[in-house]
Amino acid sequence: MPVPAPRRLVPGLVRGAAVAVAYLVAVWISRGISVPPLRVAPIRPPQGVYLTALLLTPVSKWWVIIVTLLPINLFGVGGNIVIGAQYFVANSLEALFAASASR
Repeated sequence: MPVPAPRRLVPGLVRGAAVAVAYLVAVWISRGISVPPLRVAPIRPPQGVYLTALLLTPVSKWWVIIVTLLPINLFGVGGNIVIGAQYFVANSLEALFAASASR
């Protein structure tokens, strides 16, 4: 008997929410260790969370992780959506490239 569509979506949504929370915590950590005048962090914990999430997720479900992290990147940069979109593209390409190369 096939599983109804809403029940199939629940695990993906839970995984996406968990990744979003971990990514947000990593962003706060990264901001805490950033160099004050430049606001540049010596390490990027959010990228580690992003890459780990992609490596632990089947390739067919990567879109869930990417879509889940879109609002954090867009609105997590102090409200500047253009810079947030640039961060989103850069962070996503970096994580996708690393995850693809690792597989």
